[in-house]
Amino acid sequence: MIILDLDNNMIRRSVLLSTILLSFVAATAYSQEQLETHFAISEGGTLTLMVPKPLGNYTNFSSADGKSSLIFGPSPSPPFLINIYTVIPAGVSDSNFMRNALRRHVEDDATKYAVSAVEPDVQIREFDGPYVSGYSFSLTDRAPKPDEYKYLTEVMLRSGRLVMTGYVFTNDGASDVVDDAIEMLKNARYEDE
Repeated sequence: MIILDLDNNMIRRSVLLSTILLSFVAATAYSQEQLETHFAISEGGTLTLMVPKPLGNYTNFSSADGKSSLIFGPSPSPPFLINIYTVIPAGVSDSNFMRNALRRHVEDDATKYAVSAVEPDVQIREFDGPYVSGYSFSLTDRAPKPDEYKYLTEVMLRSGRLVMTGYVFTNDGASDVVDDAIEMLKNARYEDE
């Protein structure tokens, strides 16, 4: 209820109290380590991510032309950018075929990026989560330009019919971001409509 004949001091105290209460509610709601977030995928269905608190809120989500993309960042401290792209491949239902195709794609990308990497050999890591299976690799750019990222981690995984590719770009001091992003993707869940 708004009372219009309050003096300015009373209004300022009410606004201040409301701001404090809203801040407390927001902090309480986000005090958990992860925030469950749902995204509608353009081909149908919902992607659920448990977003780790350090990653903050996504900055952009778009869903068009049969592909959806999600961007976390860029963040100045620690410096990182996470791009996640999703697609539902047409006519692919064999899980072994899909698993092999994901691995080949990750191996091809690793070979392509390894040319400018510090690491002599690229290690492809396989992982399974409660609802996903996939592969990842990490590389260090041999000579990053001043406004580029030094480290790249690529994750490609499948949850049901949905294929997700995540690119995690970081600089020094952001190794926790990589761990958080991989954990978020390992626990991703896609649900058909």
